[in-house]
Amino acid sequence: MKRIQAYTISITLLILIGTNLLQAQQYQADGYIIFQNDTIHGKIVHTSNQQSQQECIFITDSIHEIVYTPNQISGWGIGNLMHFRSVSISHKDADHLKFALVLLSGYSSLLRYMDKRGVNRYLLCLPGQACQEINDPGAPRDESKSKGRLIYLLGGDERLRKQIYSQSFSEENLIEYIEWFNEFMSNDKGVRLSKIKEKAKFHFGLKVGYGLSNLSYSASNTHNLGVNYEASATPFIAPFLELAFQNPLEKFSLRLEVNYQSHNYQSKDVRIDISTLRIPFLLIFKPLKTSRNLGLVIGPYIENAVSVEQNGAYFSNPIQNYVLTNEKLIEIPDKPFGFGVNAGIEYLQPISRQVRLLLSLSFAYSWNHTDYRYYAIKSGYKFWTNMMINNQKSFLDFAVGIRL
Repeated sequence: MKRIQAYTISITLLILIGTNLLQAQQYQADGYIIFQNDTIHGKIVHTSNQQSQQECIFITDSIHEIVYTPNQISGWGIGNLMHFRSVSISHKDADHLKFALVLLSGYSSLLRYMDKRGVNRYLLCLPGQACQEINDPGAPRDESKSKGRLIYLLGGDERLRKQIYSQSFSEENLIEYIEWFNEFMSNDKGVRLSKIKEKAKFHFGLKVGYGLSNLSYSASNTHNLGVNYEASATPFIAPFLELAFQNPLEKFSLRLEVNYQSHNYQSKDVRIDISTLRIPFLLIFKPLKTSRNLGLVIGPYIENAVSVEQNGAYFSNPIQNYVLTNEKLIEIPDKPFGFGVNAGIEYLQPISRQVRLLLSLSFAYSWNHTDYRYYAIKSGYKFWTNMMINNQKSFLDFAVGIRL
């Protein structure tokens, strides 16, 4: 019954994650939209880069979504991390409006959009002029043509021309050229709107959940610890500390967890109760460009037993010439220690500006050893001796929690 409950919970989590991924793989953030004479703040629903160029999904205080196109608003943005401007793109003797990402804003501005082939195209917006494409429209991947158009647009300064031709046509170099041009023309480099780096952030959180665990020993004719134990399903609690690396959308982070859980493993004639602390060191990677809600989790962990109790274990003939006493007394003097690996998937759902609801499903596998002592007789004398026995444990955990 416990196994069925754990599987039901796992399947429910997968359905929830799949449903959220199908819903446009999106995330929400505080942002704003710009009209010709007004700016309105609210929530922006940011999806894929391609979709962001075609429309802006804006959520007002009334929680209604309004979709704006480039011909309805002048631009939109998410905090200080990114800003999109409505611009006219010429293509095959026709003009199309798009939202282009502003990389640098100042005396002259640098914008970027992505075409249908996935090529980044760059626009230079000079004062009093329409934005001009830097990439050659007929050959956007041709660096030499793009460099020539950039030199023409920037005025052909000899020092800048040599620098452009000697370096690769990269986004970072483009920004530096235009910063230099802006400073030369106006004594102000401008502001980088989409290259702001945040310091690493610490997040605190707490997870609670239910875990399904299995215990197995190597088969042996010297003991009846057995290899067939009933799966144990019990609750657990896991506080954690997470460090998010410098990245506006926190693509990578490290997490330290402390997971406390008690399990009881029952075979035909042996029962073992273990309370353990698992301490995983996890790397969290958010692979989707269009959503930072979904994370893949992997990493090692150490495991230490807080308490161990067992009943019914005995050794048939632990060591040659040793005979167990009639009491067949067995004890575990040392708390088992082990190590393992952990992998899983998690989903973060914003419920306020600072708080995220966390759903996770993970699998862990550990290798351990246990030192068993037993009371034996040899040559008429009774004494304690011991034997080290290896075992393995697996965990399938479902958890819900919050991250601050």
